[in-house]
Amino acid sequence: MIDSGAEGHVIAGWLARKLELALLATDHTTEGVAGRQGQLKAVEHPALEVDGLGALPRRAAMVIDLPEVFEKLGIGLVLSPQYLIDEGEALVIDLGSRKVWKELEATAFEGTGRPGKLLPEASTCSDPSVRTGYLHFVVSATVDGEAAELMVDTGADTTSLTTTSRAGKALLARYPSKDDNAMGGAGMVAARKLPPLKVRAGEVEKQVEVPVLVLEKAEKKCPHDGQLGLDVLGSCTLVLSRSRLAGYCR
Repeated sequence: MIDSGAEGHVIAGWLARKLELALLATDHTTEGVAGRQGQLKAVEHPALEVDGLGALPRRAAMVIDLPEVFEKLGIGLVLSPQYLIDEGEALVIDLGSRKVWKELEATAFEGTGRPGKLLPEASTCSDPSVRTGYLHFVVSATVDGEAAELMVDTGADTTSLTTTSRAGKALLARYPSKDDNAMGGAGMVAARKLPPLKVRAGEVEKQVEVPVLVLEKAEKKCPHDGQLGLDVLGSCTLVLSRSRLAGYCR
């Protein structure tokens, strides 16, 4: 699974136990979308390979107990596309055709000028002190006219906001909502269900259901108001490097 919302590569706990991998304690904690924290464990520089991409750059990978559905589906590895490439390279992710390939960074972003609706250029937030990686891309968007900073998340089926965000609070006050749940990397998360709303990011516009996830506190390390998910990005091609993300959508 390729998940741009992941801080770094993640080996599922069930697979780490099956392979009897040596785990290292770290000085960092991992925090799921529901705000649940846990001490981060890691595997030091595992040898990882991906069909079509070959051997991946060697770096530490997190080991996290993911929801049971991951093991049932046989998903034991969640890859952060930000770390599938070396400096000077770019990764192209065609979400419509489900294809991924590498290009030189110097020329890869020229393709984002092809015919199509452009996503806004993303800002980055990173923490080089985290040995397993910490790099996210955030774009400016609007949800029903409310401004929101959304993390580009290819691991999320749906676009969402949070109850701690200004946009989430405004929309909950504007529309009737129902109790609901959403699946996140930390498991099921309480949410408030709103009617379908117009999401606009750059030139890309979709009418989708936008759950508002119930959080106890706002994200401080990489402030954002929610996730931009596959319901909006599903027809897009993303081009990313270690410092930049751009994209166009059909």
